[in-house]
Amino acid sequence: MLPARDFARFRPQGPRWAPWPALLLVAALLGCVTAYPDGTRFVAATPPDSSESLVYVYRSESLRGIGAFDLKLDDAELGPMARGQYLSLVVAPGRHDLSARLRWMGIIPQSWNSLAFTSGPGQIVYLRVSAGYANHPAPASSPREGSGGQPTGGVTVLLSQPEAEEALGELQSMRRVGST
Repeated sequence: MLPARDFARFRPQGPRWAPWPALLLVAALLGCVTAYPDGTRFVAATPPDSSESLVYVYRSESLRGIGAFDLKLDDAELGPMARGQYLSLVVAPGRHDLSARLRWMGIIPQSWNSLAFTSGPGQIVYLRVSAGYANHPAPASSPREGSGGQPTGGVTVLLSQPEAEEALGELQSMRRVGST
């Protein structure tokens, strides 16, 4: 065993390693991961009467690590929507526009898209919001084909209007935005 005074002179050979850059990288990557939301599972809303329409907006995708989308219906801000969440909205029958925006690191606009749809009196409309890769080849019937999105990065916002049966199947695993 070395005497205590010899420990002060012992220094490891090679470059000195500082853990801070690695720890910051891990923290940044963990900050990008979006967990599946908690909250109330999907419950069908009361069907609309003949003077209004019901719109379900939901986010379903297999990509992980994509932050929340900022949503807007016509001129009304709906707020952020994470993967696995849904909203139900009562609107007047007629033409409407759903807009979605994705921000890189939650700050810089990365991709955006909008989808025009028409709802009839007493009708229920389902709108899917998702993320996909801009350079990924897709079949002609894919949501990208119908949404006409103009991506500005590797990940793009996709909007589509699925059939009721398909949408209800996807909605069963969703959680309501803002519920606990």
